[in-house]
Amino acid sequence: MRLGQGPVPRRLVPVRDKLVAEKRAAVQKKSLVSGLEQHRLVALDSPRLDSLFTAGEITLVDSIIEEFRNHTADEISDLSHTMPAWNIAEDKEEIPIESAFILSLVPSSQDEALALELAETHGL
Repeated sequence: MRLGQGPVPRRLVPVRDKLVAEKRAAVQKKSLVSGLEQHRLVALDSPRLDSLFTAGEITLVDSIIEEFRNHTADEISDLSHTMPAWNIAEDKEEIPIESAFILSLVPSSQDEALALELAETHGL
Protein backbone atom coordinates (compact mmCIF):
# COMPACT_ATOMS: atom_id res chain seq x y z
CA MET A 1 0.00 0.00 0.00
CA ARG A 2 1.25 3.50 -0.77
CA LEU A 3 1.79 5.73 2.27
CA GLY A 4 3.63 9.04 2.57
CA GLN A 5 6.99 7.63 3.65
CA GLY A 6 6.94 4.75 1.19
CA PRO A 7 5.23 1.47 0.38
CA VAL A 8 4.15 -0.71 3.31
CA PRO A 9 2.43 -4.08 3.62
CA ARG A 10 -1.29 -3.40 4.17
CA ARG A 11 -1.54 -5.88 7.06
CA LEU A 12 1.75 -4.97 8.74
CA VAL A 13 0.25 -3.58 11.99
CA PRO A 14 -2.19 -6.47 12.63
CA VAL A 15 0.54 -9.06 11.97
CA ARG A 16 3.02 -7.19 14.18
CA ASP A 17 0.45 -6.92 16.98
CA LYS A 18 -0.34 -10.63 16.75
CA LEU A 19 3.35 -11.56 16.96
CA VAL A 20 3.77 -9.33 20.02
CA ALA A 21 0.62 -10.72 21.70
CA GLU A 22 1.89 -14.28 21.11
CA LYS A 23 5.28 -13.27 22.56
CA ARG A 24 6.97 -14.28 19.32
CA ALA A 25 8.28 -10.73 18.83
CA ALA A 26 8.77 -7.49 20.75
CA VAL A 27 8.83 -3.84 19.74
CA GLN A 28 12.17 -2.31 20.70
CA LYS A 29 12.11 1.47 21.12
CA LYS A 30 15.24 3.54 20.64
CA SER A 31 15.75 7.31 20.84
CA LEU A 32 17.50 8.65 17.78
CA VAL A 33 19.92 11.56 17.56
CA SER A 34 17.24 13.42 15.57
CA GLY A 35 14.98 13.36 18.62
CA LEU A 36 12.63 10.87 17.03
CA GLU A 37 11.93 7.42 18.43
CA GLN A 38 12.54 4.32 16.34
CA HIS A 39 10.27 1.31 16.81
CA ARG A 40 11.94 -1.91 15.67
CA LEU A 41 10.30 -5.33 15.60
CA VAL A 42 12.64 -7.91 17.14
CA ALA A 43 12.03 -11.65 16.81
CA LEU A 44 11.90 -13.64 20.04
CA ASP A 45 11.58 -17.00 18.22
CA SER A 46 14.29 -18.78 16.30
CA PRO A 47 13.65 -18.40 12.59
CA ARG A 48 12.38 -21.40 10.60
CA LEU A 49 14.24 -20.41 7.48
CA ASP A 50 14.77 -23.87 6.04
CA SER A 51 11.10 -24.84 6.18
CA LEU A 52 9.66 -21.60 4.79
CA PHE A 53 12.22 -20.23 2.33
CA THR A 54 14.55 -21.56 -0.32
CA ALA A 55 18.29 -20.95 -0.04
CA GLY A 56 18.01 -18.52 -2.96
CA GLU A 57 15.30 -16.50 -1.21
CA ILE A 58 17.38 -16.25 1.97
CA THR A 59 20.42 -15.18 -0.05
CA LEU A 60 18.35 -12.51 -1.83
CA VAL A 61 17.05 -11.04 1.45
CA ASP A 62 20.54 -11.12 2.98
CA SER A 63 21.97 -9.25 -0.02
CA ILE A 64 19.24 -6.58 0.16
CA ILE A 65 19.85 -6.10 3.89
CA GLU A 66 23.57 -5.74 3.24
CA GLU A 67 23.03 -3.28 0.38
CA PHE A 68 20.86 -0.96 2.47
CA ARG A 69 22.47 -1.50 5.89
CA ASN A 70 24.04 1.96 6.09
CA HIS A 71 21.10 3.94 4.68
CA THR A 72 18.68 5.98 6.74
CA ALA A 73 14.92 5.52 6.65
CA ASP A 74 14.63 8.84 4.79
CA GLU A 75 17.10 7.66 2.14
CA ILE A 76 15.15 4.43 1.64
CA SER A 77 11.89 6.40 1.47
CA ASP A 78 13.34 8.76 -1.14
CA LEU A 79 14.56 5.76 -3.17
CA SER A 80 11.11 4.14 -3.07
CA HIS A 81 9.62 7.32 -4.55
CA THR A 82 11.87 7.06 -7.64
CA MET A 83 10.44 3.67 -8.62
CA PRO A 84 7.75 3.55 -11.32
CA ALA A 85 5.47 1.46 -9.10
CA TRP A 86 5.22 4.40 -6.70
CA ASN A 87 3.46 6.50 -9.35
CA ILE A 88 0.85 3.86 -10.18
CA ALA A 89 -1.15 4.17 -6.95
CA GLU A 90 -2.56 7.08 -4.96
CA ASP A 91 -2.05 7.40 -1.20
CA LYS A 92 -3.58 4.50 0.77
CA GLU A 93 -4.17 2.52 -2.45
CA GLU A 94 -2.69 -0.88 -3.11
CA ILE A 95 0.40 -0.92 -5.32
CA PRO A 96 0.03 -3.88 -7.71
CA ILE A 97 2.76 -6.43 -6.98
CA GLU A 98 3.35 -6.84 -10.72
CA SER A 99 4.45 -3.22 -10.93
CA ALA A 100 7.76 -4.25 -9.35
CA PHE A 101 8.75 -5.42 -12.84
CA ILE A 102 8.16 -2.01 -14.46
CA LEU A 103 11.50 -0.36 -15.10
CA SER A 104 10.14 2.84 -16.63
CA LEU A 105 6.76 4.53 -17.02
CA VAL A 106 7.81 5.64 -20.50
CA PRO A 107 7.51 2.66 -22.87
CA SER A 108 10.44 1.90 -25.12
CA SER A 109 9.97 1.47 -28.85
CA GLN A 110 10.27 -2.30 -28.28
CA ASP A 111 7.48 -2.11 -25.65
CA GLU A 112 5.27 -0.21 -28.09
CA ALA A 113 5.93 -2.69 -30.90
CA LEU A 114 5.13 -5.64 -28.63
CA ALA A 115 1.93 -3.94 -27.39
CA LEU A 116 0.78 -3.33 -30.98
CA GLU A 117 1.57 -6.93 -31.93
CA LEU A 118 -0.34 -8.30 -28.93
CA ALA A 119 -3.27 -5.97 -29.58
CA GLU A 120 -3.48 -7.14 -33.19
CA THR A 121 -3.15 -10.81 -32.18
CA HIS A 122 -6.00 -10.45 -29.69
CA GLY A 123 -8.20 -8.21 -31.85
CA LEU A 124 -7.85 -5.13 -29.67
